[in-house]
Amino acid sequence: MILNRDLKSGDSYQVPNTPGTVMATNNAGAVEMDLDGITLGRAGAAQQVLGKVSLDPQSLADRFTNH
Repeated sequence: MILNRDLKSGDSYQVPNTPGTVMATNNAGAVEMDLDGITLGRAGAAQQVLGKVSLDPQSLADRFTNH
């Protein structure tokens, strides 16, 4: 586990580029995803629960360009 805490509005966390890193959240609409300085968008809908979302750069790029 790399991080297990609540982030407050305006907080950010830079994820290390480590293969196999995943994210889980109970409010995907509150999580904005950036990849290499490019804003991808919200991880999901407000109050949407997500588990094991891959944070691999290619996986994130695919997730936000194929929805």
